[in-house]
Amino acid sequence: MNLIFFTKKLNPRIEYIVKHLFIEVLDYSIEFTIDYNHFVASDKIRIQYGSFQGVKPPSFLIPRHDFMSETDIRSQDITFATDHQFPSFFTINNPEADLPFDFLSMAFYLLTRYEEYLPFEADKHGRFTANQSQAFKYNFLQQPLVDQWLIFINDQLKERFQFTPVKSKTYSYIPTIDIDFGWAYLHKDSWRSFGAAMRDLLKGQFGNFSSRFAVLRGRQADPYFKFDFLNELHQANGLKAVYFFLFGAHGTYDKNTAPEHPAMHQLVRKIAKENRIGFHPSYASNSDVNQLGKETNDLTSISGQTINISRQHFLKLSFPETYRGLLSVGIRSDYTMGYAEELGFRASTCHPFLWYDLENEEETKLTVYPFQVMDVTLKNYLGLSPEEASESCEKIIEEVRAVNGTLISIWHNSSFSSLMGWDGWQLMYESFVVSASEKSGKENKAL
Repeated sequence: MNLIFFTKKLNPRIEYIVKHLFIEVLDYSIEFTIDYNHFVASDKIRIQYGSFQGVKPPSFLIPRHDFMSETDIRSQDITFATDHQFPSFFTINNPEADLPFDFLSMAFYLLTRYEEYLPFEADKHGRFTANQSQAFKYNFLQQPLVDQWLIFINDQLKERFQFTPVKSKTYSYIPTIDIDFGWAYLHKDSWRSFGAAMRDLLKGQFGNFSSRFAVLRGRQADPYFKFDFLNELHQANGLKAVYFFLFGAHGTYDKNTAPEHPAMHQLVRKIAKENRIGFHPSYASNSDVNQLGKETNDLTSISGQTINISRQHFLKLSFPETYRGLLSVGIRSDYTMGYAEELGFRASTCHPFLWYDLENEEETKLTVYPFQVMDVTLKNYLGLSPEEASESCEKIIEEVRAVNGTLISIWHNSSFSSLMGWDGWQLMYESFVVSASEKSGKENKAL
C-alpha cells in the first residue's frame, strides 16, 4: 500500500522511525513530503505529523513533540498516561489530533534506548539494569508497546481509508544457543581439571567427582554435550537455531575450551554444517576492539562461514561503544538486546530494527534482533521452577504472536544437564520449543 507522510520539517530522527515502523514492519511504500499542497492533492493513505493546517484532507493526524527536533541527548520530562489500554508518553493535548501523544517520539525514544545514554547506576558488569528502565517502572516491560500501538494505528488507517493490506509480517521463532562451555569436563587443561576435581571433593560433591572421572575415562557422555539433541529437536519442529560461540582466551569470565583446541574446531565445524554460527565476544573483548577483531577472524576461519552476527557475553551492552565496536569488525546483526534479570522487551518491540547512533544522529547498518526469554533469567534471576517458567514463557509467546513479531530465546547447552540445579529444564525447553514453533512463519527459520 502507498502512504504519503507530511511534516513541515523532515530530519534524520523522523525519517528513521517512520521508515522502520511503516516500511519495515507494516510493509507500506512511503513518500515523504514537506509540500502541504502536494500532500492535500495526493490520493495515497495520508499521515500528517504536526503542523495541522486549516484545510484537512482525510488524514491520520499525529501531534509532534519538540523531542524529535532535538539533536542533543538530555533527560526528558516524561509523564505517562493510559490511552486505549496502552501506556503512552510525550503527551500533547491537541483536539485536532487522532492521538493524545506523539507516537513517533515515544517509539524513537524506546527503540534507540535513549535512556541508556543518560547517566545510570551500572551493575558489576557495567550493565544498565531492567529496574532502571521506564518500561519496568511503568509496568510495560513484558509487552511490545511500540508494536501494540503500531497495530492500533494501522487498524485506524484501514478503517479510515478502507483498504486491505496486500501482505503483512507473520509471527516467527528463532531459537539461539550460547556456548559458554562446550564441555563440562572434557578438553580442559589438566591443571583446571585437577583443581575442579579437588573442589568437588572439598565441597562434598562426590556425585560430580565420580561423574567427572567417568566422562574423562570415556564411560559416559559429557553432560554439556547436548548438540545432537538440540539439532534433532529444532529440526523436528522446522527450526534452524543460531549458535553463538565464546571464542576468547581463558579469563575470569571467559572459561570455554581454548579456541585453538582441536576439539573446539571440530565442534564449530560440526554445528556449522546445519546451523548458523554467531560470535559471542569474550568478556575481555568488550573494551578491546583488537581482541574483538581477532576473535571474529578466528571463528570465521574455523567455521567456514562469514561471521557477521553476534551476542555479547554476559549481555554486556554499552551505548554507543559496543555497537560501534561490532560494526568496526564487520558485525551486521546483533542479538544482545534484552535484560539478564527480567523477561520481556527491552526496546519495547519484537521486530528487528536498525540501530540509530544517537550521538552521531544517524541510522547505521547494524540490525538489532531483540530477545525476550533466557534460561538463566528464568532459573537464576527470577528463581522459577520449570513449571513456573513455562507459564511465564507462554505469556511472552502470546504477546509476540499478537503483534506478528519475532520471538527469540536464549538457552545455553550447559542448561540441559543436572549440574548446577538444572534438573527438569530439558523437558521445559522441549515443551517451550514446541509451543513457540507453532504457526511460526518460514521467513526467519533459516535467517
